[in-house]
Amino acid sequence: MQETIITVSLAATRSAFLGYSLNSKQAPARRGTEYFRVLDGSKESAKELILFGLSSFLSDLYTKLSDELYAETVTLSRHRVYDGIFFAFLGVIGYYGCHDQLLKTGGSYAEMFELQAASYH
Repeated sequence: MQETIITVSLAATRSAFLGYSLNSKQAPARRGTEYFRVLDGSKESAKELILFGLSSFLSDLYTKLSDELYAETVTLSRHRVYDGIFFAFLGVIGYYGCHDQLLKTGGSYAEMFELQAASYH
């Protein structure tokens, strides 16, 4: 049981660290996309964008930033899934390793297991 708790804690800690790290890294790009969203959404800015011909440039820049943010977020999600699989597998190995070790050493655990197993034979 402790092995499972430890592996879940490791997975959660790693996942939180990766998420925090990505959010910190993406903060400037997110501010940029929000700025473009506000700039493109106001009527006053829209007139200037059309007048100076900046709308396609800013739209392309917004698309590029958004695609980068999306790709990084998808990568983080994949890492979280892979980490979950890895740590779950590690927990199963730890659980069955302890079970096997406890059966080999004998004692009350082995006795109770044999008593339970006898009803299935």
